Amino acid sequence: MLCDPRAGTMEMLQAYDLGEGFRTNDGKIDPQGRFWWSTMDDNGGERPGAVYRTDAGLATKKVLSGIHIPNTVSFSPDGKLLYMADSKLQTIFVHQTDDLSKVREFAHTRGQAASPDGSAVDAEGYLWTALWGGGRIVRYDPFGRVNRMIEVPVSQPTSCAFGGPDLSTLYITSAWDELPEAARARQPLAGSLFAFDAGVKGLALPVFAG
Repeated sequence: MLCDPRAGTMEMLQAYDLGEGFRTNDGKIDPQGRFWWSTMDDNGGERPGAVYRTDAGLATKKVLSGIHIPNTVSFSPDGKLLYMADSKLQTIFVHQTDDLSKVREFAHTRGQAASPDGSAVDAEGYLWTALWGGGRIVRYDPFGRVNRMIEVPVSQPTSCAFGGPDLSTLYITSAWDELPEAARARQPLAGSLFAFDAGVKGLALPVFAG
């Protein structure tokens, strides 16, 4: 699907069979203009999902597999590093983009009631990650150390992105699904979109090369 937000149009370019019970989950365009996107089992990631890359000519191939709930899908400013989370493992990994087999653990939330979800990278190369179940956004430095924590008034922030005139506003999405009725009553803003001045500029995201 090719989307032009300025024109307000969407065009189906190529259908792709994800397999029964699977759906797309997260995605970003890298500095080379390639679209990286993930799939997951809609039954809570019971079966492993995968990450695909669609190049400018629309050729699509699977580049990573065995990730139960693939999230984050973000790149370092120079495009040399790919950050990928497996929310089921509560872990963010970092891959070398030119050789995805070169991977290491970047950060984790094991032992906490929180899992890394969607992320954004700022102009200083720090990774901002929404912690599903944790009610906060964490800014990690390039070594995976916690630099800042931003509390939000909902337990399920889902992702974040930089915007605004100078890209210094961090927008945060959230969800109310899977929350029991009592929890929804305590979190009337669950499912809302939030924004705050991050104090640092984000990166202008590339446009798909195709």
